[in-house]
Amino acid sequence: MARIYPKSKNIIIYTVILIFLNLAHHFKFHYWIFELIYSVFPQLLITSIIWGFLLVHLKRHKQCILLFVIIALQFLHVFRQPQALALEPNTSKNTFKVMSTNILMSNFNIEKIINDIIQSDAETISILELTIEHWLKIKDHPKIIEQFPYMLKKTHPLPQFGIAVISKYPFVFKNWMFSTKDRIPSIKVTQLTKIGLVDAVFTHAHSPLGPDGYEQRNIHLNKIARLTHSHKRPYFIIGDINMTRWSPWFQEFIETSKLRFSQTNDFWNHTWYIFPYIPLGIHIDHFFYNDKIRVVHSRIGPYTGSDHRSLTITMKANK
Repeated sequence: MARIYPKSKNIIIYTVILIFLNLAHHFKFHYWIFELIYSVFPQLLITSIIWGFLLVHLKRHKQCILLFVIIALQFLHVFRQPQALALEPNTSKNTFKVMSTNILMSNFNIEKIINDIIQSDAETISILELTIEHWLKIKDHPKIIEQFPYMLKKTHPLPQFGIAVISKYPFVFKNWMFSTKDRIPSIKVTQLTKIGLVDAVFTHAHSPLGPDGYEQRNIHLNKIARLTHSHKRPYFIIGDINMTRWSPWFQEFIETSKLRFSQTNDFWNHTWYIFPYIPLGIHIDHFFYNDKIRVVHSRIGPYTGSDHRSLTITMKANK
């Protein structure tokens, strides 16, 4: 009869690996590789639970108990994480809808990108990883010209950090910010919308792959987080921040900024995928907001050729 289960030696090896990965969060504040591993925390937890039940079936009781103790400790870790606020029912016609989309600098499916923007019905949109080639095609597209008369853009020598903001509303105030040695741009704007004057920051943080990128991302987000303390009206930050809620730096961002973050309507849909149709996605695009805003709906967009999916938020004023 063919062998169905792994050999005894391999069972021990796999169990040790899972235990090690589950304990990796103790080091993720200091080492980028451990934070990277922990970005797929939900998948890791599910895999560990399935493996634990397999150990029960194979009567590997000591290994099973050890693994489940580690899993139980992980659940305690979950409860210590910043909790997303639930979406609220929309009882107001006066809402404001904003979108952030990382289109990927090598992706030229312009029609798919435009269709996602139009279908979102957002009034202000930030476009990340914008190259000059993208911009020339997007800004002159008839649908964009028709609906978005107000535009800001900043390309970058590193093409993955170009950014544009297009809107149905004029910009009362705008300020470009450069927070790292690579001078990666973020834009802070004030707009008069259906919910009144709104302050916003649209941003794209450095990828944390490697020690330098990890440090630059953390510097960038720390400076963005410290912008928020003087705001007395609706204020939000939206963009690709290149970390999941399981990162300790995410928790530090929440504590420093004093902002909230919103859950999505679809638990199984994510904003970044290694492969478009394999469910190994993670949430690295986020919306943070102050207590002058209530979030009533969120939308994660379809596949447009990018490794990211767009994030659209509908909000109302919290009076």
